[in-house]
Amino acid sequence: MAQCLSVRKERLSRGDRCLLDTSVIVLVVFDEQQATSWNEERAAAYEEFIERSLKDGVEFLWSPLSFSELMNFVERYHLKRYQRTVDDSIDRKRFRMIAVQRKLVIDNVIEAWQYVKRLAVPTEFHVDAATADAVLTLLTATSLDGYDALLIRSMRAAKVPYILSDDADYATAPNVIVFSANESICE
Repeated sequence: MAQCLSVRKERLSRGDRCLLDTSVIVLVVFDEQQATSWNEERAAAYEEFIERSLKDGVEFLWSPLSFSELMNFVERYHLKRYQRTVDDSIDRKRFRMIAVQRKLVIDNVIEAWQYVKRLAVPTEFHVDAATADAVLTLLTATSLDGYDALLIRSMRAAKVPYILSDDADYATAPNVIVFSANESICE
């Protein structure tokens, strides 16, 4: 099981390296469009933690997988909203053909990605047979999804012990230290 530390109570130190998970990017940058009081509170806690950590000399990293996951999240969010308000029968491929919706999705991804690039540096990520085998082992022992298991694998390959995440699934990963504003993880 992972060790979970609250971003409200704990700090990283100068020289520490921490992976920035997509769930935090979504809360901080994208979630103002679906804001609720708990989202706003957690987003503010993450923003404060990130700013304090950067001032303290912490290095944040992002994985190429986060970019793919972010694009997928943003597109699904806008598709679901379009289905609720305009056409509940439209599929993802047809949705991409609607120029105004496509622009909205791309603009949101660009905004979020610019934020990530200001804060963090990329980490190397390679998928080979050994990586796939390690991910399959991790998937059988945890409740992680494929993206999360690959992120854990990339963290380990880069010798990054910390992840900043709002995703409770990371709490099931062994040998990981999760910083989170999600109290359900840090109980």
